Amino acid sequence: MIKNILKILIFILVFYSCKKKKLSNLPFVIDKNVTCDVLYKNGYKWSPGVDVTLLGKKSQDTVIYYEVHQEIIFNEEEYFEEEVEIDTVKRNEKHEQYLSQDPLVLSDSIYNLVWGNIKEQQNTICKKSKVTWRNYILKINKEVIKSFKNKIDTSNFRVLNLKEFNYNVENSYDVIEEFKVLNKVKKDTFDCSIYKLDNEYYFSSKISLNI
Repeated sequence: MIKNILKILIFILVFYSCKKKKLSNLPFVIDKNVTCDVLYKNGYKWSPGVDVTLLGKKSQDTVIYYEVHQEIIFNEEEYFEEEVEIDTVKRNEKHEQYLSQDPLVLSDSIYNLVWGNIKEQQNTICKKSKVTWRNYILKINKEVIKSFKNKIDTSNFRVLNLKEFNYNVENSYDVIEEFKVLNKVKKDTFDCSIYKLDNEYYFSSKISLNI
């Protein structure tokens, strides 16, 4: 009887330890103990082109980025040096059509060809790493800008320190509003903004995970 109970307990422990942890994809709810490996297991990929290590995931009009800090700096040039084929010109021509595309929308098979094997990336990037920051970005219509913050659920969240700028923005990048949102339950505070970038409008929610 005791042996059977122990077997059941062991099975339950193994099941839950292997079960993939689902991450929040909400703007004002954050998983503070998220790890680099958990991000990869949830479909996040390295996003090139910036001077910090970002793992991102895009879904329709939403993209979420996590910044990963490493004790050993991830050297982008050194990583791709191992991926270079003998016929570099041929390889570049073959994948040139994908280089200008957002890497987060590429299928895993195409991403592997263009930006390197995802599993090898995970092993390199997640080694001695810590997730330090998250940025939630939502593409929105210009018409909803003025009413956007009023649609935030006030039963669970509180809008703080609102600062408005010029709504008739002209530049390629302009901040329209800045404010903070407090999660009343978790007591986490998010730095938020609404901005224009290349004639498109976005809402951003950022939070540091330095805990």
